[in-house]
Amino acid sequence: MRQYLLEIYYEHNVSIPLKIFHHSFVVDAPIDKVWNFYTDLHHLEVITPKRLDFKIIESSSNKITLGQTAYFSSKIITRITWKTRITACKPYTYVDEMGNVLFKRWKHTHVFHKINKNQTKIEDEVEFEL
Repeated sequence: MRQYLLEIYYEHNVSIPLKIFHHSFVVDAPIDKVWNFYTDLHHLEVITPKRLDFKIIESSSNKITLGQTAYFSSKIITRITWKTRITACKPYTYVDEMGNVLFKRWKHTHVFHKINKNQTKIEDEVEFEL
């Protein structure tokens, strides 16, 4: 179904304008522990629902670093594979951008804030366009 809708969009030059999604939540753990978890690429296998059968296909590093590229695969409606690249990375912030397949634009910014010694706020901002 998704592929069918994308074909209609592209065939008729229909586009979905830029959308921005914000989400934040608090984790009861110190910021360094949370940062280390989220910058280990394999965290995606832990946090992604099992029904999506998420797989890391290839990566230039297991640790998220500036310039890193990775290929992932997941079963959404059918199995799809996509590429992401880390376009910004500094302590407690990183940005990944999708390179092919699903979106004209996909930019996901992750920001981690220390609330106190045992709590961390995680903020996600996703900008996307079909």
